[in-house]
Amino acid sequence: NTPLEAAQKDLRKRGKVLASKKSSRTAAEGTLAVAQDEGKVAVIELNCETDFVARNDIFQYLALAMAKRALLVEDSSQQVSGVFPFGPELFEDLKLNLDHPKVNGETTVSNAVTEVAAIMGENVKFRRGFLMSKPSAGVLSAYLHTSPQPGLGRIAGIVSLEVEGGNTQLEAVQRVGSEIAMHVVAAKPLFLSKDLVSSEASDEPVAQSA
Repeated sequence: NTPLEAAQKDLRKRGKVLASKKSSRTAAEGTLAVAQDEGKVAVIELNCETDFVARNDIFQYLALAMAKRALLVEDSSQQVSGVFPFGPELFEDLKLNLDHPKVNGETTVSNAVTEVAAIMGENVKFRRGFLMSKPSAGVLSAYLHTSPQPGLGRIAGIVSLEVEGGNTQLEAVQRVGSEIAMHVVAAKPLFLSKDLVSSEASDEPVAQSA
């Protein structure tokens, strides 16, 4: 190793030690990253301590890379809804190929998060992700609110629409889905249908004006 490579290796080690010391600090800021291919949409939540870091190029690059990697997560749940939630225990050991001037090469999600935390000087944490599969005859549409660049945002809405008939123009259906996803984000519904309303929520008194 050259002296420069040895110095870089030493700095990485020190940075990871500092990052581990910060791991107990509250990470309540961050971003959502969404990636989509022909059959799936993936959304991941990457947290940090301050909005300043959430707007950083390296942090945002990592979030987008993680969302793209999440498209390859294997859905082992076989859920009828087509939605597969996953957490750190499933995701953090998966491989990432990074191509950024400050973070590059093949590594695990966990190591990449630690390295970015070391660079940022904050606690950086992957919290959770969701993978949604497209219906056999239909589309998936996504909307991101407060989006600094494509694929990133503070609030995400993902809608799955199933269509009947082979002559349906799926592009038009997808645009409608994006509008619905935007309204979902605006309305912040607690439940998808009447059947899913909990007894606690239905028993709450509703204020009425005369």
